[in-house]
Amino acid sequence: MSKQWFLRKLRILQFNIEDPYGYMLESIKPKEIVDLAKKLHANTLVIFARDGWGRTFYKSKVYPAHPKARNDFLKEIVEYAKNQDVKVVVMIAHTSNKWLYREHPDWVQRTINGEVIALDSIPVKTSVEDFEWPLACLNSPFKDIILKEVEETLAYNVDALMLDSFRYQPDLGRACYCKYCKEQFKKDTGYELPTKQDWNSIEWRKAWEWRYSIVAKRIKEIKKKMKELSRTNIPLIYNNHPAGWGGRTARIVEELRDTLDVVFAECSEVDHEPMGFLIEMVKLTQALSGGKPTWASRNYFHMYRPPTATTPTAIKQGILEIFIAGGSPLVLIFLSSYIQDKRLLDVIAQEFSRIERIEDYMDDVEPLRYVGVVFSSSTRDWYGKDKPEPYTSEVRGFFFANLYSNIPVEFIVSPDIRYEELRKYKCIILANTACISDEQAKEIERYVVNGGGLIASYQTSLYTEKGNERYDFALSNLIGAHYYGLLKVPWSYIQLEKDHAITEGIGTKLILWGDMSYEFKNTRTEGDLAYHVLTRNVKGETIARIAQALGEYGYEYTLGKSAPPPGNTLDSPSIITNIIGKGRVVYFTGQLGRMYWRTGLPEYQTLIINSIKWASNAKPPIITNAPETVRVIAYRSKDNTRIIIHLLNQTTNQRILLRPTGSSKYKLPGFSENVAMHPPRTIIPVHNIEVAINNVNMDNYVVYEPLTNTKIEYKIKERTLTFTIKELQDYKLIVIEKKK
Repeated sequence: MSKQWFLRKLRILQFNIEDPYGYMLESIKPKEIVDLAKKLHANTLVIFARDGWGRTFYKSKVYPAHPKARNDFLKEIVEYAKNQDVKVVVMIAHTSNKWLYREHPDWVQRTINGEVIALDSIPVKTSVEDFEWPLACLNSPFKDIILKEVEETLAYNVDALMLDSFRYQPDLGRACYCKYCKEQFKKDTGYELPTKQDWNSIEWRKAWEWRYSIVAKRIKEIKKKMKELSRTNIPLIYNNHPAGWGGRTARIVEELRDTLDVVFAECSEVDHEPMGFLIEMVKLTQALSGGKPTWASRNYFHMYRPPTATTPTAIKQGILEIFIAGGSPLVLIFLSSYIQDKRLLDVIAQEFSRIERIEDYMDDVEPLRYVGVVFSSSTRDWYGKDKPEPYTSEVRGFFFANLYSNIPVEFIVSPDIRYEELRKYKCIILANTACISDEQAKEIERYVVNGGGLIASYQTSLYTEKGNERYDFALSNLIGAHYYGLLKVPWSYIQLEKDHAITEGIGTKLILWGDMSYEFKNTRTEGDLAYHVLTRNVKGETIARIAQALGEYGYEYTLGKSAPPPGNTLDSPSIITNIIGKGRVVYFTGQLGRMYWRTGLPEYQTLIINSIKWASNAKPPIITNAPETVRVIAYRSKDNTRIIIHLLNQTTNQRILLRPTGSSKYKLPGFSENVAMHPPRTIIPVHNIEVAINNVNMDNYVVYEPLTNTKIEYKIKERTLTFTIKELQDYKLIVIEKKK
């Protein structure tokens, strides 16, 4: 029996009609959208059932139809798509809903001051007329309207329902205080909804958790309604938007692993993020969902400009990043894009056609695992609180150091911190994973004692899963030291003291710690970045120590942006190694991942990669001499008869990514505008890439490139299979199979 359609790799077109006055809607027919999907080699089409203004593209008893959508727009699409073998997914239940707000002003989300909470951003609010997308509250009667939307759209025999991210946030500035929320919170908890952000208040902490639970509850109600209405298993898809809203929606996906069928990772931030961002978001979403099918988006346009297409290279790279990460690529085209700028439609068709020829190779595969980076929602919320960016920067720094070094890397999320999951990896990274439970600490210790490698940084395990300070590491036995407090300084250094595999190739004994503030308004330096944990009763080996800086700031650059020179070296370690049982541990007292993320300097990356190699005490399953601009990602078939290797060349033109750098009270005119985001435009070929696969059996293999039907010569020596790619243009898929 074949797999359900949504469990396979898909090529997806999302066609958004966000056209309140129908300027362009009159010029397109429903069948034309399906024909576009076919032209692009997309086998799945995502469209709105209702737009953000509350008008439907079908005949509804709940909402008014869009005045420019002739006849029954959705019916025509669904019926025609069935004949064209295109699956139709409809987006429903947007919390943005202007029509509903006009009809029922009390159903809208409101701030603590009674102001309307809207999806759109407005520089100066002059009146409610400025809002295009006010957000309906999930505790208001809107929750019943959602279920009616489900009932109405399922009657059209659609193939799946998709929920956009439910915008119902726990943060004070975006949290709803409408009468329905106040009443429901009182009913559910016995408390009044708190009016102040106080993380030491039981009311505030309960409200924080409660707001997540409301989103989860509404989604479960939708899934239940879908099962009641449909005899078949119609999948429910949720928009995770993993890099949006402080990553809050990540928590929802973790909690709804047993409810959601597919997770859609909207990645609208891609044009101002580094190359590899889409790989990161797909892998993170897969981890959060427990391995559910993941769709991820590459917008047709550049930044947030739907009428103008991006570059062909940006489209190709985006589609391929999603595919090689194990996701299904979704290209988002707005109606305005389609009407005004069709330059890249053939580019999408070419890329989807290429993937169509090889997507079956990605069925029933699993990554070649080596390093697992822990992403902790509890740390983000309870430790990061309303400022999660320092924590997520620490995680991202460790992830990208591996990705750019072509070290196989995956994410591990809190629910999966179990020995049976951890043992799949040679090394796990606790990137300032401050909040872990006692049970998780035991699972991690079991993993290390039985031979696993561990990298930990800063305040890892200092707090419980709910953010209560322990005053010592839960993992002190593994770290090889006890917590003694924080050294709170604006700048610091670490002094390397011993020649060790961890420090090999760094080339300096003194490494700067900290950074200037890029806002540079209230402080010269960036928060706690230069801080170090002070330790005592150190049983592990000290590789480096903390060195103080002479002063608050240096004098070698304007405005005190530079670092001061080094001063005394303290007795307190900055790098500790420990061997316990069969496992190895490296502990950094500072935020190493965040230092690499902010600066990109090689000394921090070298420390990360050297530590992994030492702690894992094992070769990576795949080794390559490919430069950092080439992504090499490998998978193994679950029956262990095939290895799949993706090589994606991201050696591109000089991209300009310029962001605001702040100012001071002595602000002077800038040389130019300080915001510029240039997309990739050209790919530069890379030559003579050597690839080695370790721990292969001595059986005969065939190595080939299916896109060109070309066999590749290889060698096997001491259970290592090696081959060379003479030239890599943009992308190659290499398959290694046992001869039949």
